[in-house]
Amino acid sequence: MSSRLLVTGATGLVGPSVVERLLADGHEVICIGRSPAKIEHENHLFVQADLSQNCAEVLGGLEDIVAIAHMAAHIGGGSPEEDAAAFQSVNIDLTRHLLDFARERKVRRFIHMSTFAFLARPLQLPITEGHPTSADEGYAHSKLVAEQMVCAAATGGLSTVALRIPSPLPPRFAALGPNVVRHWIASAAAGQSLKVFGDGGRRQDFLATSDVAAAVSAALSKAEPGVYNIASGQPLSMGQLARQIAEHFHVEIVFEGVEGAPERWDIDISKATRELGFEPRVAPRDAIAALLGSAT
Repeated sequence: MSSRLLVTGATGLVGPSVVERLLADGHEVICIGRSPAKIEHENHLFVQADLSQNCAEVLGGLEDIVAIAHMAAHIGGGSPEEDAAAFQSVNIDLTRHLLDFARERKVRRFIHMSTFAFLARPLQLPITEGHPTSADEGYAHSKLVAEQMVCAAATGGLSTVALRIPSPLPPRFAALGPNVVRHWIASAAAGQSLKVFGDGGRRQDFLATSDVAAAVSAALSKAEPGVYNIASGQPLSMGQLARQIAEHFHVEIVFEGVEGAPERWDIDISKATRELGFEPRVAPRDAIAALLGSAT
């Protein structure tokens, strides 16, 4: 059944895939993003705005919102002072404002895009939703505070869901965020060797943004309030990742430094599979292959 949905961060890393999926599902989608968007679909309204600066003004005229998918976040990249301010204003304050809006306007469901960045070390495997958390500052702290606010807001008629995701991979290289995949592809495309720390044994989960979007779609109707792990379930070692990229561009790999016991991001998605019917469709190697194809 069609509903009127609000998506924040609609032009970010994950937002475009979420908007595309929700429109395909038949919903009317109000998209809010800081950058211009090219959305060729009649059943949407795009608002170019920075909600962290003028939230009340932008949201004030919106009516009949059934659910909110909150994708907007600041991940860093500025000066320490700029990042600290943005972590507070975007990741914490904006989340609070949106929750207040949801309660005031009788929104039924609030879906929050969360992270694994605030998990305590050493990691306890497999990583479940009950894994201990620990974050005192920076991005991880701001996202932990936001997730806690979202979960605490599940009262009355508002159902809140937090989806924890690992490193998201969009379908095109140009949309890729500043992570190891982008750095290595750019380096290899320039003919540079890839430098891998330690023996390359660290295992990381990468998730196609189309699978993130599928989880959001399912969470709109199926999820009970709470936290859900959303991941590919097929972590890649840094050595495997480097080899796939190096073979594509015909460059060498250089292993350097001494690594202790490498982290293994073996994420348990059984709760999401059981309760949401979530099944990742895109293997990480296939998502990487698509990025390589769009980068050359």
